[in-house]
Amino acid sequence: MRDEVQRSVGLPKAAEPRAALTLLGQHGETESQSLGAWSRDLHWVCGVLLRSVRRRCDCLHWQVPSDMNAAQLQRQWQVFLAQQWPIMVAQLRPLWRLAQARDLAGLMAADQALAFENGLSQRSLRAGHLAAQGSRGALHLGLLGRLREAIEQGQTPGHWLVVWAAIGSAYSMSWVALLGEALRLEWLMGTRSMPGAASEPPQWEQAVSAVAGLEGHELQALP
Repeated sequence: MRDEVQRSVGLPKAAEPRAALTLLGQHGETESQSLGAWSRDLHWVCGVLLRSVRRRCDCLHWQVPSDMNAAQLQRQWQVFLAQQWPIMVAQLRPLWRLAQARDLAGLMAADQALAFENGLSQRSLRAGHLAAQGSRGALHLGLLGRLREAIEQGQTPGHWLVVWAAIGSAYSMSWVALLGEALRLEWLMGTRSMPGAASEPPQWEQAVSAVAGLEGHELQALP
């Protein structure tokens, strides 16, 4: 049996309460290593649930030329982490809170309000529709099922981040997992035509930890 150490948090010092996430990691692991090992268990999200998105969409937010060398790819990824990733997180956070509250009307209003440049808007809508369709036939989806029906009936646009937040709620994903798998999907889709690209996003744990509010050995899933 592996030697495990438990890291747990209660309420942080901030006034707004945040839900605690307890991870069991190997003795001597850092918080980033524990976070990475935990979220790698969620590969099924990108590999199974979002199979149609990966197969039928060229990319999502991160769009890179296919003729880049390794050094250029790394630079482009750093630019994405510095510029686009924080914007994605800022857009996703309120959507996640609405999904957690099972607020379909709020999600639909937020969906209508999302604004992207034309190319990204088209990619976002295509990915969102494919992801919603991928849930068809599953039982007990609650909010996700109702959102899918609204998309199919033309009542709401169905942007990717909106559907992703609803997927997270339907499958009881934490805020950290929602972020981690969104970032992993960006990397996997952006590099799939590049032989030899790493299977894990560079600086993945640091990028997720920074925006999720992780401090020291406290791994917190924000509501």
